[in-house]
Amino acid sequence: MITHNNPNQEGGGMDYPCKVKITATDAPYGSNSPELRLPANQEEMIAALDRAQVPPGSGDYTLDPTGGPESFFHALYAYRNPPSLAEANALAERLNQLTGEQTRTLDELTQRIPIHGIADVINAAHNLDNYD
Repeated sequence: MITHNNPNQEGGGMDYPCKVKITATDAPYGSNSPELRLPANQEEMIAALDRAQVPPGSGDYTLDPTGGPESFFHALYAYRNPPSLAEANALAERLNQLTGEQTRTLDELTQRIPIHGIADVINAAHNLDNYD
């Protein structure tokens, strides 16, 4: 089981704050890896990438989830296709819309279905009614 900082198992939406640490790919050991709470607006994402010293438009960074439901962790750890910050934000936005029951269903679902990347979790989050 994936462990994370999730003190409230009852609700969805804001009860499951999705957070990531952003680290520039070529950052020296001990460099700044700012944490960003998602969903975030464009300005907040740009500012976090700037604090992490990621060159504008490069995509040369990694995301380390530090908070959120299990489905968020599964999506970000599906390393075949590392997610972008925009994709992680899109998933956090969708998770923010789900009820607690829907979030728990998605958490269970992401442990049963093949996850090849964040797109699989985003798709499942939008199509929960299509799964048993």
